[in-house]
Amino acid sequence: NYDSDAITAQLVVNKADSTFSSFSLPTKTFGEGPFDITAPSSNSEGVFTYTPSSTLVSISGSTITINGAGNVNIEAMQEATDNHNASGIVIATLHVDRATHAFTGFSIPNEAYSDDPFTITAPISNSDGSFTYTSSNSLVSISGSTITINGVGTTIITATQAETANYDSD
Repeated sequence: NYDSDAITAQLVVNKADSTFSSFSLPTKTFGEGPFDITAPSSNSEGVFTYTPSSTLVSISGSTITINGAGNVNIEAMQEATDNHNASGIVIATLHVDRATHAFTGFSIPNEAYSDDPFTITAPISNSDGSFTYTSSNSLVSISGSTITINGVGTTIITATQAETANYDSD
């Protein structure tokens, strides 16, 4: 017969590696409001942190605020938990299109042939692009924003706004 006896072995349970899918970001347009990142699917409950590659956007938690137009890479990394190691980094590119500028309030008062040159008041615009002005004929000449009357009749003055980093030209 045998006496009872016991033997022990140590079992070590290590943290699992975090694994998660890639993620994508929708195309946005400059001027759109903040939006939330949809986190990648993961085998861990760890919190994701996001880091932009430039100042075109700022990120608070999982909310992106657009600061300018262009492309920016967003890095996602998942923090370690009691059961999972921190993840590696996955990158998604956010494309922010330039906005179309909108301007209003452009009018020019009627003038007399003998009037002195006068300055055009620029239209009201959501863009900071500079304006240039052209006349449909030679009744006036334009230098910068100053109109000089050359004759009697009707002319059409066109204001054209230049593109900027964040706004398309018209």
